[in-house]
Amino acid sequence: MSGVDQYCLCKGEKSDEVMIGCDSNLDSCPGNGWFHVGCVNLTASEADKLDTWLCSDCSSRGSNVEEPMVVVENHEEESSSSASSSQSGSSTEEESDCDSSDSDMGVEYDAKSIIGCGWAANGERMFKVHWLGYDDPADHTWEYEYNLAKCYDLVKEFCDKEPRIGPTSLKRIGGADKSDRTLLFNERNWTTVDVVIEKIHQYASCQSQYNSELRVIESKQFKDDQSEDCLLVTLLESHFYVSLYVNNGEENKAYIADGSNIFFKAEEPSRQLKLKSIFGTRVGPIQVTPIEFNQQNKADHCGASAVMIGLEFIRLYKAKKLDGTKLIVVPKSIRNRLVKVLHPEPSQTIKSGHSIADVPRLVCEYCGIYKLQPGAHRNKLLMHQRSCQKKNCK
Repeated sequence: MSGVDQYCLCKGEKSDEVMIGCDSNLDSCPGNGWFHVGCVNLTASEADKLDTWLCSDCSSRGSNVEEPMVVVENHEEESSSSASSSQSGSSTEEESDCDSSDSDMGVEYDAKSIIGCGWAANGERMFKVHWLGYDDPADHTWEYEYNLAKCYDLVKEFCDKEPRIGPTSLKRIGGADKSDRTLLFNERNWTTVDVVIEKIHQYASCQSQYNSELRVIESKQFKDDQSEDCLLVTLLESHFYVSLYVNNGEENKAYIADGSNIFFKAEEPSRQLKLKSIFGTRVGPIQVTPIEFNQQNKADHCGASAVMIGLEFIRLYKAKKLDGTKLIVVPKSIRNRLVKVLHPEPSQTIKSGHSIADVPRLVCEYCGIYKLQPGAHRNKLLMHQRSCQKKNCK
């Protein structure tokens, strides 16, 4: 028996194929340290990208390799692939939100699972993706971790199961209410909770009507003994929600809004309960009041909507006008700037829930007659109110 016949799982049947070495340093390695790339479901180009590699048997038992540690394949996941998986961009309840788009608003490929992890020669971590509807191992691709933000849940789940490779550096992104199966989504318009909070702070710091000491935090930072008022940003099922928590001593209140008005949809009770659970019983009984927002007209613009809602909540909080407010509206100029910055990619148009006639008019506090027209800047109302105030003082 020749030396090459002692290696790999096939024991030399593919003696002319490129081989990859297992870096486990274990005497019990089933391939004696070397495997044909085809026998371990790799291609020559994929193998060339990996700086360090462990076969599946050695990775499950541990090895003498200290850095980096690599989990290469999950054969059990591959063998359980479903032949009935859909190749369309529309997802089912069991599918991931991770997808890759061929065009601005074209076909999307959903990821079914993460089946491997490794490091490229440049030191960047990579994950092997099993795409939904593509069960042939040749269609599974290695992707850099920083390109898998849309696969956050799958990557995190894989890293949690393999603590040796460390936690993911990715952050969850969102930007659309994906419950509407008739819409196409361009996830290059999506963003993170951190960016939404940053934009709220940015606009609040440079415009007096939004300038406030009110804390703006992610909902998971809401404390059990929360005593101070705060603005909460929540990312749930790829969609942003903004809540304003007000502690009135004996009675706690929360006002909530989002670009899709989930609290006004009878078919969304489960998400309504999840949103209410943000507060739960941690601060005692709480009255949750939904407020409508109807200025989102693109499917992937709920990041900008969250910033606008947050700013308007701050303005209403400062003016003590939250109670009785049914619909919030921000100046068109702010909406246009936010959309341009946060959502530069094409996005499908959606219908607004209200016509322009439904938008509430801001009324002069002094004469009670003058009403600001829809789309007009608030400065017009302020100038009119100054004029009325001078007349009343004479």
